[in-house]
Amino acid sequence: MEIIAKVVAPVIAKIYDAINLFVLDSWKLRKQQAMNAARAKYDHQGAITATGWTDTAAAHPSPATGIGAWFAYEAQQEDQIFSSLLFTVDSTSGTGRYFITGREPTPAGEGFEIQSAGFQILIQGHENIKAFRVIAESGQTLNYTASLFQ
Repeated sequence: MEIIAKVVAPVIAKIYDAINLFVLDSWKLRKQQAMNAARAKYDHQGAITATGWTDTAAAHPSPATGIGAWFAYEAQQEDQIFSSLLFTVDSTSGTGRYFITGREPTPAGEGFEIQSAGFQILIQGHENIKAFRVIAESGQTLNYTASLFQ
């Protein structure tokens, strides 16, 4: 019995050390991933029409109103880089148009369609966020929220 204990104890100790190392390394990795995860930086909320937009969120540097298609103002600034943009149109909204390529959508039908009854899109990559544009079709209103992540 004593011989078995001498042989088994070191094996069990090595297994214990391996599991402990895995758990600790896994925790360190999860901690690092959490620290590096995208962080919400700016929230926008307002209405987009065929002629312009209003932004009712107060805690950001972008203008409160604009003419033409909505865009992420902060992404146009050279001192900030964003990883993603979550853009949502609520279910009470009308129809609209958008482009991700930097082209200007038009109220008359130029651009990808946003159907009424809600819409959500996740834009990834700073250049795509910078180029994203949204406008409502003629006679429609898009009630939106937009969150920018760094």
